[in-house]
Amino acid sequence: MAKKKKKNDLEVSLFPFLSILACVLGILTLMITAVVLSQVNEESVQQQVEEALSDDENYKEKLEEANQELAQLRQLVEAARKDVQALQNKPLPKIDLKQKQKLQNEIKQAEEKASKVPKLRQQITQQKKKKEEDAKELAEIEETMGNVEGQLEVRKNPDKFATMVVKPSGSGLGGSVEPTFVECDAQGINVFGPDGKKAFSVKRTEISKNKRWLDLVQRLSKDAPFRTWWSKVGTKIDAKFIKREGGTVFLHKKAGGDLKVPAAQLQPRSVAVVRQIESARAAKRPDPVARYVIFLVRTKGISAWSAARQTCRDRYCKNGKIPLDGEGEIDLSMFKP
Repeated sequence: MAKKKKKNDLEVSLFPFLSILACVLGILTLMITAVVLSQVNEESVQQQVEEALSDDENYKEKLEEANQELAQLRQLVEAARKDVQALQNKPLPKIDLKQKQKLQNEIKQAEEKASKVPKLRQQITQQKKKKEEDAKELAEIEETMGNVEGQLEVRKNPDKFATMVVKPSGSGLGGSVEPTFVECDAQGINVFGPDGKKAFSVKRTEISKNKRWLDLVQRLSKDAPFRTWWSKVGTKIDAKFIKREGGTVFLHKKAGGDLKVPAAQLQPRSVAVVRQIESARAAKRPDPVARYVIFLVRTKGISAWSAARQTCRDRYCKNGKIPLDGEGEIDLSMFKP
């Protein structure tokens, strides 16, 4: 009976082929790895070398700078040591005991004076306050005494303090004159306005330099040839008289330009002015003016009047004077338009 073959005898063994394949793959893997590692190492090493060289150059520069700074510090320390040694070797100045005692006394005196300053300030403040109170009380007493003296003076001579009415002259012109009244008293001058009330005052020492007063005098001097002309219907105009031909009056307006006005349309006071100017021209006298300064001089106002009059003369402003014998109020109502 034939012997039965085993199953394993029919199988083919692949071990040699697989071993060779595995070896080949392993060798290839090793070769690839070796190539890659060699490339990576070369680049890394090259980069590290370059960085090392660069760091080395920077390090040398920094080291050089540090050495220079250290040398400078050493020089400074050595100079300081020499200065200290020189000071230690230098003999100390001798102290003058008398001078020292004198300085101590001066310091003590200065400290004593400084300690007294707050008290002195307090005393000065109190004295100043008391002085102000005394001045206020003195002013009240003087005011009271002035009032009492004034009342006594009024009782002694009532006529001296009566209201003083300033009247136009007897020339018949009435309200055709337009003077500016200036009161002169002991304190200075008081300038009245067209309404008859005090417009402003100037101290006696400031008359020659007060701008408002000087401007007024200059304006009055410039406006001297002009006057206010009134019509019968109540209208008015500032103008200068030129001439009259027949029944027509020729005027030159202050604002500029000429004007012809029938004499029949003017008020009687304006017609009277025309006649007065014509009469003056016929007698070869200067034309009368309406705008000038009239000084109302009180008994104690001579000095103020003299200074104010000089300012008028310096500016060719016509002026006159009316003495006032008394201290009463001034009434200028008769010169109102």
